[in-house]
Amino acid sequence: MELQGTVEPLDKEGTVKASMKDGEKRVSREFSLVLQSLVHIFCLALYLIPILSPNPYGGPTLDELHIMSTDNMDVQGISSLRDVFKNDYWGRPMQSESSHRSWRPLTVLSFRYLKGLYSVSQLTTHRCVNTITHAAAAEVVGILSTRLFAPHSYHDAIALKLITKIVFALHPTHVEVTANAANRNHIMAVLFSTILCDPQCPLLFFCLALISGFLCSETFLFQVPAAMVTLIVMQYYYRKRKITSTQVDSHPQQSFISVVVDYLLAAGQILPRLLFMMMAVGLYLGGRAYFDTLNIPEGLIRPAENPFYNFRGQHRIRNYMYILAVHVAKSWGVDPIGFSHEYGYECVPALKDWNDPRLVLPCGIGALLLLSWVAAFIFPRTLLGPVAIHWAWLLTLFPVSGVVKVGTFISDRIVVASTVSVSWWIGAGLWIWFTRLKHRLPAVPLQFILIGWLVAVSYMKVHNRTLQWMDSISLIESSLETCPRFAKAQMEMSKIYSGLYPDKFNLRLARKHLETARDIDPDMCDLHQQFAYVAIQEGNYLEYEEELTQAVLCPFTLGG
Repeated sequence: MELQGTVEPLDKEGTVKASMKDGEKRVSREFSLVLQSLVHIFCLALYLIPILSPNPYGGPTLDELHIMSTDNMDVQGISSLRDVFKNDYWGRPMQSESSHRSWRPLTVLSFRYLKGLYSVSQLTTHRCVNTITHAAAAEVVGILSTRLFAPHSYHDAIALKLITKIVFALHPTHVEVTANAANRNHIMAVLFSTILCDPQCPLLFFCLALISGFLCSETFLFQVPAAMVTLIVMQYYYRKRKITSTQVDSHPQQSFISVVVDYLLAAGQILPRLLFMMMAVGLYLGGRAYFDTLNIPEGLIRPAENPFYNFRGQHRIRNYMYILAVHVAKSWGVDPIGFSHEYGYECVPALKDWNDPRLVLPCGIGALLLLSWVAAFIFPRTLLGPVAIHWAWLLTLFPVSGVVKVGTFISDRIVVASTVSVSWWIGAGLWIWFTRLKHRLPAVPLQFILIGWLVAVSYMKVHNRTLQWMDSISLIESSLETCPRFAKAQMEMSKIYSGLYPDKFNLRLARKHLETARDIDPDMCDLHQQFAYVAIQEGNYLEYEEELTQAVLCPFTLGG
């Protein structure tokens, strides 16, 4: 780019060059701001386009029905703020035997005060707030990548930040927490936990993020250790760069012990923050234990939604090994099962013995993770920090390990936190490829292949999957494609054909799906209510009376 200006005298040649250099820097920074704005718009449009697309069957899906219900006093503003902090996410008292013990007052308040304006519906506004929160989390993850790898030039820093941000935004497991308004608590938790990772974050803002995280979601508890490990590693890199900038590095090959000592010294420099985080975890757990709200009541964990919960001994270990491996694979961008809003009874058949070929997945992933520690021991200075960070964020999957009692089985929303470190390493790899290795690679249009891959991921996995979350019909249909023997999904499809959508009314199909569900899981008592509803419309009054009696005896349909 040529800069126009007046001709300066020859004796001021240096001044002319300096002014031209300053002008180029200014133009370069303006261009980078435009580029960053475009990438942020892309992160927003990725979800806003399907959210705002016309849909004749559009409406609240799954837990969004509760968020949008006029009976939800906490969201509607009928109950007091004190009640919001005493109730769980579903408006029940935390000490109630019917409570899932999901304490998320800040998330509830976000629904209470961030509502639709003018002609914009409340549901659309809630989904848009999720989209904005997700883009903000992507921005923080991108900034943290520059803290980790500290590019030498401004252009490299911008490139690394934007590549990492795009990788995070395009991860397919994020659809469930972004497109579905009721899952806002999970993306809010990731936003606050990543803010904690930055040692340069002002202390007041740090404390605010820590408190907000505990108030928005119980899953934040499992992200605090990951944030602590990341904070130490970032401080270590900052300390190392500061030392090497003032003196020659005389120990390029350090032993494992000396590197660990350096990490401990780095941790000592941020000790107040680490102590505050540990104290916050202790207070949170102590408070939940004092009010007896740590454990979910046994009666709320159902085989229809969590079929492996009652397994014991080796059978439990074997099956939860596989379930944990599925979540790790999802975080790495590989989905061995497929997309479904739930993975309940018979969606994933139980592993009967140790000869099941599906055990290749946990064994392979376990071997790779153990090899990462071997590599970190051999090259501690280079790999110890990255390996520790990745393991720390994978530990956010602890709730699905089968060790603790939770109602969750397989879900994309649990995976989102673990994708933070995955985005850093993929972003760093792509950045190195673009900036350092491009002249060493063969003359193949690899950039075009990468761009095509990004477009395919964004359109096929994120865009299309978001569209499926916009209405119950497409969501249930996608679940049955992935899990044709998912009993609960078969029952939900029966509801669609039995009158939930008038233009889809077909009692023959409704009964067919119900009978399929009963063949799969005859013990699911929810079926009785739906059978009664179909029978009364068919005029089959004897069947109606029999099924209605059983529906009243079912604790999950008694209220209806």
